[in-house]
Amino acid sequence: MRRADRLFRIVQKLRQGRLIKASDLARDLEVSERTVYRDMQELIGTGLPV
Repeated sequence: MRRADRLFRIVQKLRQGRLIKASDLARDLEVSERTVYRDMQELIGTGLPV
């Protein structure tokens, strides 16, 4: 999955308003937790309230 697609899916999950763990995101996206944390940093860097 491309990074842009992954970032979009993370944003979609966050907008559902439920608390979600990095481990759950990693499992759903089939990436490591570290990748999820890097992606979250990218989203924060764009000014998105995470």
